[in-house]
Amino acid sequence: MNNELMKYKDIIDLENFNPKHPRMERIKRAAQFAPFAALTGHEDAIIEKGRLTEEKPTLDNDQIVEIERNLTQISMLGVSDLTIYIKYFEQDLLKKGGLIKEYMGEIIKLNDFEKNIFLKNNALIDFENILDISILGDLFV
Repeated sequence: MNNELMKYKDIIDLENFNPKHPRMERIKRAAQFAPFAALTGHEDAIIEKGRLTEEKPTLDNDQIVEIERNLTQISMLGVSDLTIYIKYFEQDLLKKGGLIKEYMGEIIKLNDFEKNIFLKNNALIDFENILDISILGDLFV
């Protein structure tokens, strides 16, 4: 035995040398040395900070008039069997800004009173967040 082990020779093989504190099971003892994250959530915060968002674009009067004209046309035609293209701004829930998204597909509901449009992809878009909208396909076949 080396000198370090000789110091503890009298207690090293004891089953329980302190009756007040029984020997811990191996699995529990091993858990004490398991790795842990000292800064819980820090990595998530770094990823969130690095996630990019965009500012909502400002539309000019001509663009606003065109969107309103197309929404009126969609409202008059009814939403059944209409396929549209829509480009819209989606506000980010966690930080300033958001994303510009595009969708081609069907409308479930256009609500003139609440000024929003509900799409088949489950997006609910306020009219003020629409950047472009148009009807796709031939309407008068």
